Amino acid sequence: MELEQRGTTTTNGSNSKRGSKSYHRLSLVLDKVENTTKGKSFTSSKLNSEDVWTDNEGSETGEGSEVESSPFLYAEDWIDKGVNQKFQNSFGLEFIWRFIKIGFHYVVWDRGQQLTLVQVHFWAVIIGFVIGLFDLSYKYSLNYTLKFIWKIFPTFLHDHFHFFNDSFPFYNYIWMITIPGSLLLGISLVLIKKIHWLKSPGNTSDAIDKLHKRGYIGANHLIPMFVLNLLSIVIGGSAGPESAVLIMTGAIASKMGRFLAQYRTTLRILTLCGMSAGISGFFGLPLGGALFVLEHPHSYGLQYYEAVTPAIVSSIISVITIKAVTLAPLGGEFEFPPVPQLYVRAYIEAIFIALIAVVIISIWGFILKKLKHFIHHITDRSPNFFTIFFCVLAGVLLSVLSIFYPQTMFWGEHELSTLLSRGEEPLPTFPAGFGSLLATINEKMVESPYSASYFFQIGAIKLVSIAISIALGFPGGVFYPLFYSGAALGWGLSIVTGIHPTLCILTMMGTMETVILRTPWSTCLVLIQIHGGFKMFGSASKRNENGGGEGEEDFYVSLFPVLIISVTMGLFLTGWLRFYPTQRNREDLMLSSGVKGVNQRMFEKETRKIEKDYEDLSSDDEREEETRGEKRRGEEIREEGREERGEDEEVFIIR
Repeated sequence: MELEQRGTTTTNGSNSKRGSKSYHRLSLVLDKVENTTKGKSFTSSKLNSEDVWTDNEGSETGEGSEVESSPFLYAEDWIDKGVNQKFQNSFGLEFIWRFIKIGFHYVVWDRGQQLTLVQVHFWAVIIGFVIGLFDLSYKYSLNYTLKFIWKIFPTFLHDHFHFFNDSFPFYNYIWMITIPGSLLLGISLVLIKKIHWLKSPGNTSDAIDKLHKRGYIGANHLIPMFVLNLLSIVIGGSAGPESAVLIMTGAIASKMGRFLAQYRTTLRILTLCGMSAGISGFFGLPLGGALFVLEHPHSYGLQYYEAVTPAIVSSIISVITIKAVTLAPLGGEFEFPPVPQLYVRAYIEAIFIALIAVVIISIWGFILKKLKHFIHHITDRSPNFFTIFFCVLAGVLLSVLSIFYPQTMFWGEHELSTLLSRGEEPLPTFPAGFGSLLATINEKMVESPYSASYFFQIGAIKLVSIAISIALGFPGGVFYPLFYSGAALGWGLSIVTGIHPTLCILTMMGTMETVILRTPWSTCLVLIQIHGGFKMFGSASKRNENGGGEGEEDFYVSLFPVLIISVTMGLFLTGWLRFYPTQRNREDLMLSSGVKGVNQRMFEKETRKIEKDYEDLSSDDEREEETRGEKRRGEEIREEGREERGEDEEVFIIR
């Protein structure tokens, strides 16, 4: 009625009648468009009580609620008021504003509504751009800090003070940094817990658990993880930055999702977009990083299918943002030995290598789990003292190992080029002439090209360094550290067995990574992407020995199915090994699927836990009645199955 009356207040005559009718018709069309753009959320419109997230103050955001404090609302209301007051008689400006509002509500956000498919992808682009800039800042902070501490400062001491000489070699600089740095790290871990508005940096297992239960990661993990992970890496720890990147970028995306007042289902999608953008941008893996994040929360591959497309969009935008700012080329950066034409024998060789990798990494993972449990049990008696004590102990042990094997320091991404070249390329983090104590004892052993025994030593020492860093309290992950150790062991195995080195290296890297992280598809894709011949929009099939131009034909892409077979075998052979205990199947799949097979005990235990949490969250009578009805239907199905088979076999049905 208001629009109809407003339309009749135009000028007199035929133009007035024509304008009134046009105004009225256009108003009706716009009203219809506005109504049809509301209520079509990307996720289900029927949301349960567990889909409502609770903020720090304990208030809940329920279905249909509005973000009263959102700047979007303030801006929209202010412009609405101004348009109604100043332009109510202006036919053009008012309708332009209404078109803008419709476009904003369709593409960006609509008050009181869950994000639609279009809006989720719009925010996936925004998250990718924001996380790309954050990744760039964190990567620059990490790389320049490493460069200053391990290259610029020791060179300055050597050139100006002659601090390092024949009687006091360069490798002594390692313990001078690592031991005091580990003491500082332990003190920082204790002090951060005293600050009430911050939390401990957390770890990957905690982040996975929060992603499953709440769909978001708290922003108060961001600053502690930024500071502590950077400190643990620059002092020489072998815990990688991917755990910190996952937590920090997930926290940023979660904050954006909570700012938009999204339910748990949509909030989880935005959180996964942020984590995908973080891993992809930091390591330059536009597709592999996204699939890694989507597979990592689960024990047997990707299950949050609704987040696949938005996560990939965020990951690509993040990589493009970083490459555009740094003007870096797209594609992989590591050069592997060229792969010849493969035959069926390659599958047999890959399975053989994968079995060796499964044995090595299973023993390592089992020992590390027991060691972590033992350390946590001791730390609980006196958290402050033992936190500092174990950090210092880790610093001492890492110093001893690093003095002999400086290649095992840090997370291994920068050092991987030196390893793949068999020592021909110098270690990029250290200044020229930075030797090791092992080189002083046996210079022939460390000369390039590295021998098989030296490769085995580097791979084994790297696994020990990772275990020390993770078990004794250094915050970080194992993504690239395991790649580095697998590459060293793969090179050594290739020299001993005569199997092609690239096949050996990639299979060992992929199987070790998959057994611990449970990410088969993304691991294979990442191994193909880090290859120097891989380009974001194509691949080079011929490279010379320096990696460019025409040369020996390279069939490295044909390794992908070979890797899939080997890592999948490793995945299912080690189903008993849960390095991250919070990895599990998504709740709605577990609560609606019947599962029976070799992993029945694992699924039964997991299902009992999920059903308990599910019952605690749902307290209304309707949910209880639904559960009782489904239990009765399950009993009926079980009885029918027994009668059909004529045996007393238990049928495992979950709901």
